[in-house]
Amino acid sequence: MGSTADYVSTGVLSGTSDRRISNRYPLECPVITRHYTKQSLQWESGRGTTVNMSSRGLLLKTDQSFKPGQRVEASIAWPILLNQRCSLKMNVFGRVVRVKDGLTAIEILKYQFKTAGLAARA
Repeated sequence: MGSTADYVSTGVLSGTSDRRISNRYPLECPVITRHYTKQSLQWESGRGTTVNMSSRGLLLKTDQSFKPGQRVEASIAWPILLNQRCSLKMNVFGRVVRVKDGLTAIEILKYQFKTAGLAARA
């Protein structure tokens, strides 16, 4: 199998040629995921990283296993500071559309940016 970068550039995750409407941009950021399971009737959390992102979708590598159709929340540590001093996080609410080879593709239904506190000075 190819590397994650191969999936990003060729659209192999879908098994066909890339038919996406929005461009995907490689973006590797820490992410915390959360979804509700009907079996245990509780929220489950996990950690991972983003692989790429567009205005309509998100590709994650995570320690959780998802199923297509599941609703999921993802909190992404945004790589750019607000006013060069305040950390941001992007909260995404979406639906799992594909799962393959340890990668999860999520359709973004709603998102919002929130401040996450002042960044530490170097």
